[in-house]
Amino acid sequence: MFGKLFSRSRNVAKLAPKKTALKPQKYITLRTRSGQLLHAYPVGVVDHFYDKISVVTIKVRGMLHLGELIFIRGKSTKKFQKVVSMQHYHKPITKAQTGDDVGIKVVGSAEVGDVVYRCIINS
Repeated sequence: MFGKLFSRSRNVAKLAPKKTALKPQKYITLRTRSGQLLHAYPVGVVDHFYDKISVVTIKVRGMLHLGELIFIRGKSTKKFQKVVSMQHYHKPITKAQTGDDVGIKVVGSAEVGDVVYRCIINS
């Protein structure tokens, strides 16, 4: 009787949720408050958020340039902002490529698992 209970509890522990992975989607279409249509391409997932300095770290999948518009989307986070500051191993950079671990200064807060999108104006 107890063997069955313990075996079930071990199986439940194996099914613990994993880190949020980036879903293979091409882009999503967004509309800003001013009515502009944007194509948002996924660039990465937030690995860590440093609340005292308001910085997120992401592993980049694609290209991201300084000055581009990004959209951060999660359970409780939905915000547009420009990339004002970006660093790779404590050195300022102007562009990030696939595989780079970068820190981006954000306004407000974000959560681990939020998806970061690169926005392009749809003309």
